[in-house]
Amino acid sequence: MPRHKIFTLDEAKKLLPELKPRLASIQETWAEISPYREEASRLAQRVNAGGATMRDANKYLRLSHKIRSQLSYFQKLGIEVKDPASGLIDFPTIRDGRVVYLCWRMNEETITHWHDLDAGFAGRRPLDLLLPGS
Repeated sequence: MPRHKIFTLDEAKKLLPELKPRLASIQETWAEISPYREEASRLAQRVNAGGATMRDANKYLRLSHKIRSQLSYFQKLGIEVKDPASGLIDFPTIRDGRVVYLCWRMNEETITHWHDLDAGFAGRRPLDLLLPGS
């Protein structure tokens, strides 16, 4: 299992002002690339058959590169982007001696929830159930 960067709640909260504009940019790129993502295989087939313009293909490739670059910033910090469209991210932290996630979505004022690694958004629990000092 790869080693996780571990965040305290304070560390994660301090990053939010820096992360918000970056997540907004990811959301914009994600929205822009969505029509292309949904048609990526058909677009490739049309390019191969000569039915799509290279401009279409180039725009898709440019946006794909842009979103990968934007996401890599979070990856380097050890933060997982779970849903680019809603700005949902997870920060690994420790609870009861095991790794769990601090869970935050861009429309939330601050980090108020956590969940087990395999629980996902549906398994979110309020922070008051997280051990103090985590």
